[in-house]
Amino acid sequence: KTLEYAHTAKNILNRPEVNQKVTQKTFVRDLQVNMNMIKKQLEAQRTKTGVYLPVDQYDALQHDLLVAKNDAERNAEQVEAVRQELESMSESNQRIRDEAKQQKEASLKQLA
Repeated sequence: KTLEYAHTAKNILNRPEVNQKVTQKTFVRDLQVNMNMIKKQLEAQRTKTGVYLPVDQYDALQHDLLVAKNDAERNAEQVEAVRQELESMSESNQRIRDEAKQQKEASLKQLA
């Protein structure tokens, strides 16, 4: 359990973000941009021409997808590394138990 915790702690990635004070004017402008984007998507849906995605929004979605895929691959690699480490430790543990058992049997034979 300790090794698992240490391995997890070692692989934590911090992504610091700068705290920004958003003025009310900027906040309202961002809301208006989002509202216009959603209105365009709704209009495209109503006219049955499909869902309209601006290029920047599409690129952002593609970027998020790529990041998610990379995270999944990295997580799969970490899982495999931990699995191999567990297997190695299990083999080592079994070997140590076998040696201890042999030593115990040898010491019992010497006493007899």
